[in-house]
Amino acid sequence: MHLKTKIMILVLTSGIVITLTSFIILFILQRFLPAHRGDALLLNYFLIAELFSAIAISYVAWLVARILTKDLKDLKDLKDLNKILPAKIMTSTEDHPVIIDSSQRQSPTTTRESVKSFKIRDNLSAPTLASHQDPLTAFPNRVFFNELLNKAIKHAERHSKVLAILLVDIDHFREINERLGQVRGDLILKEISQRFMNTLRAGDTITRLAGDEFIVLLNDIDHPKLAGPVAEKLLQVCKPSIIIDGEIINFSASIGVAIFPNDGESLEDLQNHADIALYKAKHEGGGIYQFYRHEMFLAAYEHVKLESSLRNALKNNELTLYYQPQLDLEQGVIRSVEALIRWHHPELGVVGPETFIPFAEETGLIIPIGEWALREACKACRSWQLNGYNPISVSVNISPKQFHHQDVVKMVEDALKESELDPTMLEIEITETAVMENIQANVNRLNAIHGMGVRISIDDFGTGYTSLSYLKQFPLSILKIDQTFIKGIPHNQNDMAITSAIIALAHNLDLAVIAEGVETIEQIQYLAERNCDLIQGYFLSRPLPASKIITQFTKKNNHEGEVIA
Repeated sequence: MHLKTKIMILVLTSGIVITLTSFIILFILQRFLPAHRGDALLLNYFLIAELFSAIAISYVAWLVARILTKDLKDLKDLKDLNKILPAKIMTSTEDHPVIIDSSQRQSPTTTRESVKSFKIRDNLSAPTLASHQDPLTAFPNRVFFNELLNKAIKHAERHSKVLAILLVDIDHFREINERLGQVRGDLILKEISQRFMNTLRAGDTITRLAGDEFIVLLNDIDHPKLAGPVAEKLLQVCKPSIIIDGEIINFSASIGVAIFPNDGESLEDLQNHADIALYKAKHEGGGIYQFYRHEMFLAAYEHVKLESSLRNALKNNELTLYYQPQLDLEQGVIRSVEALIRWHHPELGVVGPETFIPFAEETGLIIPIGEWALREACKACRSWQLNGYNPISVSVNISPKQFHHQDVVKMVEDALKESELDPTMLEIEITETAVMENIQANVNRLNAIHGMGVRISIDDFGTGYTSLSYLKQFPLSILKIDQTFIKGIPHNQNDMAITSAIIALAHNLDLAVIAEGVETIEQIQYLAERNCDLIQGYFLSRPLPASKIITQFTKKNNHEGEVIA
């Protein structure tokens, strides 16, 4: 018997027991009272009144029980009481970590149990139920969810109701899944799914769209703003850690909210607008929810246009490399150049990397763009040698996404082989923060690249969280001092002290040092006095296309290199 049914019976029985007990007591008392006619008649009146009171109280108890136990057939246990409470008074999830052992096989909720949670009729056959379910979570699958959503929309239209769509995405789950493997990743998704289901009301519906993306249908909400507390509750239940096979996993979620009929009157519009709001939430850093607004649609339209344009940029040869020289302070000659990408947009003109590289990282386009840049830089460097210029090495930035999610070793090997460039003429730049993620795997990658003869430098050194003990593990050749420290020279004592310390540290580790962002003669003098090896910045030259950078090179039969006076 369901708990809600028990509650109703308890309330009803209590009223009956109380009144009947009083009736019995009065009935017994009349046996011991004097048998005067008037007293007996009066007592009978009391008994009749008590009987009618019992009936009235029982009826009222029955009505109250029915009101308090609306939709009680869906409640299976005490924890499900949260589902009939408004979002603002739902009890909180325990904040202690959940421990999962991946060696213990766990199956999703049984078909019949999960079906009852979502009001699917009990007379459906098992094969039919299975076809309506997501195999991992036992939630309704996308097809069945869309059927439910369409019915909910029609119901809301007929009765002038409000409903909400919440699109939920687990932040950075792809990285978690790649690190832990699919089996443990699935166990984490099951735990998250259970938390979400326990948070929602009985009349609401949740499904897993794909991977780590969920969608929630909130039926018959009184006001659009009431979707906010529910979204916040879903975010809160993500906070307790999951300990899987001894490893602590912390995660968060982002949510986009769309309201019927304000944000759309069709399934497609509601889901698209929730997706746009979700993108906004993730763009803001994740871990939050966002309601859809019309201006988001305009921004999303520009986003789609930019993505389409950037995809075509590679095909249409709109991307090009510029090169900025790096000067040897001791010899006064150009030793190397850094390759910097530019986008010649047909309408916007030259677009700098600060504009489109973050977008390329976000969309994954950085992978083909980064590979193209490496190949082009190697070809250019090789062509300078073939044209008789003194040896000039080239430095190429590898993005964190490219470094972590692609076979970067093979990519470097292929670029060198294709261009026939001497590996010692190539330098790979990796940011300090990128190299500190998954250190052992990064050490293996860097050792493989260094084993080819390629030099490796840490870019923006001093801005991240590199432990000095790790520096000796990486096969590094160069440290690049971030320009934020160089800008403060010679006026900021802290910047000067940090710069001096980095130079001394690098030399003690037998590493060369490049100072980037050099713009004044005072900065050059300070760096020269501290034996900085190379400098780079606008004081020497802005980044130039390949056709112009060669004017700063020298031929082998000319002077050794260009000297700064």
